[in-house]
Amino acid sequence: MIIKDQPLSSEPFLQLNFTIQGQLIHGVQRYRNLNQPFLQYNGQLQTDGNGNLRADTYPEPEVRSIAFKSMLRYWFRTLALGYLPSNIVQHWESQLFGTIQPQQKQGWIKCQLNNIVNPNAKEQTQNAPCLTQQGTLKLNFSREIEKSRKENVTQLMTNLTWLMFHLGGVGQGARRPLYSRKNRPNVRPPYYRGCDLRVKSNDDFWNLPENIVDFKKKFNRILNNFYGNLFQVTGHNFEVNTPLNINNGSWREAIDANCRIIICSGDEENDKPHALAVLHSQDLKILKNGNRVYDSKLCGVSGDRSPVWVSNLGNYQVVTVFGANQNPRNNFIRLLRQGTDNDKYYPIFPLN
Repeated sequence: MIIKDQPLSSEPFLQLNFTIQGQLIHGVQRYRNLNQPFLQYNGQLQTDGNGNLRADTYPEPEVRSIAFKSMLRYWFRTLALGYLPSNIVQHWESQLFGTIQPQQKQGWIKCQLNNIVNPNAKEQTQNAPCLTQQGTLKLNFSREIEKSRKENVTQLMTNLTWLMFHLGGVGQGARRPLYSRKNRPNVRPPYYRGCDLRVKSNDDFWNLPENIVDFKKKFNRILNNFYGNLFQVTGHNFEVNTPLNINNGSWREAIDANCRIIICSGDEENDKPHALAVLHSQDLKILKNGNRVYDSKLCGVSGDRSPVWVSNLGNYQVVTVFGANQNPRNNFIRLLRQGTDNDKYYPIFPLN
């Protein structure tokens, strides 16, 4: 927003070009067939899991800045909750990103998008390449931040943004990497699921190492730097090698003592990256009404969130598992370890 008689905001302290492939960020839903607005296959009306008719619509891609700001907020919260009390995390989350309740606050960080390119959703046919969104992400400071804090917050947000781009995606399918469904029997839309989020930069800080060992070292370094920045910004000291134990017996979205972050690599299976193929394997499905289906406590179905994030970075994947000390999450890690070569499996969190 440009306000009359007020100077424009300062130059961004971070600016990145990005691409998104997969289920994308969506705005409105449009009907394909206005005369018969219900989904049909082979003449049969389609229903959802509750028996309700499914509307025959397609989502219209629309990159929005709130999607990126929400993901930055999410990863700040999950990373910080593993080391700081929840009331302290809530305070600093609102300080950085703003809040509505209990008191409206703009926050120190403003997120803007420019040079947006959105595809035509109707072009996503079965045999067409996966659609891509792209644009430029800019992070600015609001007028609320004190000048003395800008340097530390810049470092915090730079490392947080790097982690966001490599821990998961953004928009629909953010917890899963891009994978294809177009070659399956009786295929129906969507032909692609998940999301691959990429930075387009010539800066070495953002470039991905080709081999998994170098990426492990880089990820470790940036994660350590983030926690050092977190101490500098909040003033609350903690020992990075001893995270809190708040996921004991269940799972919360927090990178705590019972969370595991793993970097691994392996062969694709059924058009899915290695780590996702293991997550979706028959061994981890459960029996329901005579059929083997995804376990909602692992994969998150029917509106439930999944405790597992998988990000595919090309030559390797980053897997984040909340509450990994309990099954079925612990069982998933065991199967992932068994199905991955020793030189392609590296635990990265807890730090050591």
